[in-house]
Amino acid sequence: MDKILIDISKIIQRILSNNKVPLNKIILFGSRAKGTNFYNSDFDLLLMIEIKLNRTQKAVLAKKIRNELADLYLKNRITSGTDIIIRTPAEAEEFRSLAFSVTAQALKEGKVIWPLK
Repeated sequence: MDKILIDISKIIQRILSNNKVPLNKIILFGSRAKGTNFYNSDFDLLLMIEIKLNRTQKAVLAKKIRNELADLYLKNRITSGTDIIIRTPAEAEEFRSLAFSVTAQALKEGKVIWPLK
């Protein structure tokens, strides 16, 4: 796996741990998962967590993660951003059957980058 994906995973794990949010898995999806990305393509991430959070709590966590990832990208001269979806496994299952759901797309086409098997 690319070093940048390992670094992304470590940052996410640390932030969630510091906020007492148990992480189930990290799924990379979109063009970077398919290998069709350009140098400036964003990182699309689905974070599967073990506790239910409300919309505001998810937004606060996603902002913390994006801010730290922005620093990582700057250090590595990566000119892209990050889209983050946060779901519990139960929430993800609810979205799986929706035709135009980004969560469903992530579950179908995504690549698990943490935990490594």
